Amino acid sequence: SVQIGEGIVGDEAQGVFRGAYVQGFIFSKNTLSNITMGVLTSSSYATNSNWAVQMKLDYANITDSNMNNNITITDNICIDNSTYDRDVDVSGNVHALVMNYCKDYVVSNNTLIGYKAGVVNVGGGGNNSSGAANNPSALDINIDSDLKCFNGIISDNVLDTTHVGIWTWSARDILISKNIIDSCLRESTDCEASSRITISDNKIIGAKGQCLNMFYDNKDIVFKQNECTIDIGSGVGDVAVNSLQDTNYSNSRFGTVSILNNSFKVIGTIGTRSVATIQLTGMQELIVE
Repeated sequence: SVQIGEGIVGDEAQGVFRGAYVQGFIFSKNTLSNITMGVLTSSSYATNSNWAVQMKLDYANITDSNMNNNITITDNICIDNSTYDRDVDVSGNVHALVMNYCKDYVVSNNTLIGYKAGVVNVGGGGNNSSGAANNPSALDINIDSDLKCFNGIISDNVLDTTHVGIWTWSARDILISKNIIDSCLRESTDCEASSRITISDNKIIGAKGQCLNMFYDNKDIVFKQNECTIDIGSGVGDVAVNSLQDTNYSNSRFGTVSILNNSFKVIGTIGTRSVATIQLTGMQELIVE
């Protein structure tokens, strides 16, 4: 329902409100209801998505001096009346909040209901260091200026979204804390091609997929003191509390991941789905306490 960033045209991240090139912006105490975001027509971010195409064009022109900054989104109620099936996976996400090319921002105390995805913090479209598909040049996880969304706080929000909760893509220095995320089919929280992300003290309820997830190159990720309940009675595919997936397209190392003092509970009948406390693919440096 709210998009802060470039004038993206496409069918994946559309909303009823948009701000571009904004500074000192506050969006507070609004109710957005009777919204029907509708069915997606594109297959994914990285293929025929208009969002990905526009993001590639924007990326090279975004610098620290012209980024959206000093943004506050708080105490809003956003409701999507679309009827997404929580047990059927489809590509792409319609988000309640899109924080695109933003720095120094806060998203707090919002209630997001019915959307396919909740909050995305996105500072580019790249996934790896050897040739990011959606960027004009390769994204290097070790170079801060390549990650053009940073210094964000996502806290104390309530999300009842169907497929994805809160995630970062080509972002850095983001705190995701004290949120309630209910019944996501896919990733409740997720980091993709991001650096220095802390996901802590969240309550994840009835997750049907991955509670604490990573894709692609990531560096210095912390999952700490999250309370996770996994529902294995419905959904598709395997289930994991921590799914750490380095698809290893990069030339750089997959950075340190810390999993600290999280609690987990499984409900439902397992059936044919597999359940993993920690699922690793291509990991190199891992701290578990």
